[in-house]
Amino acid sequence: ENYVVITLRLDVDVDPEGTLKITHPSEFIKSENAAYTGSAVSTGSNFPRLKEIRQSLNVIEIIAIEETILADEDITVTILMSNPGITPSRTINIWTFEAYSSSTGSEVIENVNYNVSGFKIFGEFSRGAILPTVLSPSSTSVICVWFNLKSVLPIVDQADLDPDEPQGLPKALRIWLPKGFLPDPAPKAPLYEFEYCSDDFSLSYEPSREGVDSFSSTIDFLDLPSDSHCENHYDQDYGQYYIYIYIDPKSILNNGMDYAFEFGAVNPSLEDMPSAEDNVWRMDTVMSNVILHLKKEVEGYDLEQIKIVNLNYEDTTKLKTMNALTFEIMSEKYISGGSKVRITGPTTFKVGCTYFRVVSGLSSTTTCLVKDLNIVEFTLDSQDPKDAETLFSIRVMWTNPEFTPQENWWRVDIVNALGEAIDVRDYIQGFDITDEIEVYVHPTFAYLGETNPLEVIFVAQTIMNQADSGNELVVVAPEGYVFPENCSGFYLRLTDSSSVDTSSSSSSSGYPSGYTFPPDGTTCTGFDNESVVVRLPDGSGLLKNNYTLEIEVENPGYQPNSTDTWQMFTRVRNENGTTIVDANRSIPSFTLSELAAVRTDEGAASRTAAETLQITVLLLLLPCLATRPTVFGR
Repeated sequence: ENYVVITLRLDVDVDPEGTLKITHPSEFIKSENAAYTGSAVSTGSNFPRLKEIRQSLNVIEIIAIEETILADEDITVTILMSNPGITPSRTINIWTFEAYSSSTGSEVIENVNYNVSGFKIFGEFSRGAILPTVLSPSSTSVICVWFNLKSVLPIVDQADLDPDEPQGLPKALRIWLPKGFLPDPAPKAPLYEFEYCSDDFSLSYEPSREGVDSFSSTIDFLDLPSDSHCENHYDQDYGQYYIYIYIDPKSILNNGMDYAFEFGAVNPSLEDMPSAEDNVWRMDTVMSNVILHLKKEVEGYDLEQIKIVNLNYEDTTKLKTMNALTFEIMSEKYISGGSKVRITGPTTFKVGCTYFRVVSGLSSTTTCLVKDLNIVEFTLDSQDPKDAETLFSIRVMWTNPEFTPQENWWRVDIVNALGEAIDVRDYIQGFDITDEIEVYVHPTFAYLGETNPLEVIFVAQTIMNQADSGNELVVVAPEGYVFPENCSGFYLRLTDSSSVDTSSSSSSSGYPSGYTFPPDGTTCTGFDNESVVVRLPDGSGLLKNNYTLEIEVENPGYQPNSTDTWQMFTRVRNENGTTIVDANRSIPSFTLSELAAVRTDEGAASRTAAETLQITVLLLLLPCLATRPTVFGR
C-alpha cells in the first residue's frame, strides 16, 4: 500500500460549494484487502475544514461546503493507493485535476489540468555491484556484474508481446555507465545507432582470473538465461551509454537469487574520469519500456596506474645518439609470463634495441622489439611471471630530438600475451633537451681536504632570456666536494673583461655600452653539499659569451672516484616549474694531490760538519767553472 501526497495550487478562487476532482490511473485503485487505519483520503490545513469526500474507483471528489477554496495557497491531499506490479505505460499513467464551483446553481469549472504525468513504480535490487578486471586509464576492461532482485522479473505471456518491440522481446536488464566510460564498442555520433556487445560479453561470471579481485567465493552465481543477448546503446537525453541485455520473455529472473555476468567496457582517461559523486553506475530492469526494478547508485571504481615508473637519463644533449635511458617499473598487478612491457616516447624521440639490456628483476631471455620510431616493446619469458610489487629495470638506447617536445610525456603499458591490459602509466614527465655548455673547471689549490678556489670557465650556447624570471646557473661537483652555504670566494665575470667597453657605444660582448656585469642583485647559494646555485635578478639574462665563475669548494679528504664528473647547467626556475636550457653532465674532473708536511724538528735542521764543508768547497769552485772555456767536438 502507498500513501500518495499531492500538492497543488489554484489560479482562481473557487466559491462554495466548491469541488476538487482528482482522477488517477485505474491501476492504482486501492485494493479491497488493503490494511490501513484512518481515512483513505485526507486534506491539509489550507483546505476548508467543513468538507465532504466522495470516492468511486479511481475518481475522488472533495467538496468544500461553506468556505472558499483559496487560490495561490499550497493545498495538500493524501490518498491511500495500491501500487500495481508494474508502472502503467506513459499513455495511461496520467492524472487529471478539476476545480469547479456550484455557487450559481450549475457547475462552473474554474481551474483544470488534464495532463499530469503519474509516478513510476519501481521494484528493488537487494544487491547490485560491479567489478572491473582492469583499472588502467584508457584501457579495455571486462566489467563483472552481480545483482539480486527483491521481486521476480516474470515470464511474459505471448499475448502481451509487442510486435514493435525490437526482437519481439519486451523485457531487459540495463546497466548505465558513468559519463566518461564507454561500452565496447560504443555507438558513434551523430546517429548513435546501437552496437552489438564485444566478445567480452558473457552470460556467466569467471571468478578465478589470475591476479584479479573477485566477488564472494562462497556464492554460486547463476548465469543469465541462455537466450539473452547484449547491445550497447546511447541515451542522448541523459548523455550516457548503457548496456541493454534482452531477456527471453519465456525466462524468469527469480527474486533472492545471485546472478552474475560480464561485458566489455573502456575506462576513461585520467582527464575524463568523473568526479567521485558522479562515478556511480545504475541498474534497472524494464518490461515494455517501463522500469520494473531500479538501483540508482552502484559504487564505481577508481582508476589506478603502474605504481612506480622512474625514467633515468644520462645525457640531455640535442641530437644525442645512443643515449641510454633506464626505466624502473613496479606494478601492483600480477604480470603473467609472456606479457609485454611497451614504452612509448614523445613522437620526436627514436628508439633502438641495440645494446638493450635488463638491469634487474627480469630474466636475461627478455626480448626487445621496435614497434615504431618512438615505441619499443619488451616481451617477458613465458616462464618468467612477476608477482605484484616486483621492481624491474630495463635499459635501452634512444636518440634525442633537436628540441624539447611540446608534448613531453612518456607512457608505459603492460599487456598480457593476449594483448589484454594489465596496467598502464601515462603522462610520465620527460626531460628537457639541451645544448651542451663548453666548460672547463680549473682548480687553483687541488689538495686533499683543503679549500680550493675554482675558476669555472664556460661558454653558454643558448641565451637566457631576460624576460624570464628565475634564470640560474647550477654547478654540481662529484660526491665528496662541498660548496659552503655562504658561497665564499664567489665572483661571476666575463672571461675577457675588456670585451665590455664602457666608453664606446658598441661592445664585442653583445651587452650594451655601460652595462654592469654581473647585474646588481645576482645571488649565490650553497647548500653545504656538492651543488651551488647562482641566480640572476628578475629582468636579467645571459647572452652567448665566455664567462668565468669563481667559487671556493672544500676538497674531499680522500681521492674521489676518477670516473666521477662535474656537471653544469643553466635553467629557468620559477612558479611555473623548472626548465633546463643548456647542460653539460660529463665535465672532466681533476686529480687531488696530498699536501706534503714541512719538517721542523731540530735533528732535521742541523747539518754535519762534512755536509757543511762540501757546500763551502762547491761555492768556491763556482767562479772557476763559469770562466772555463767550453770545448765542442771532442
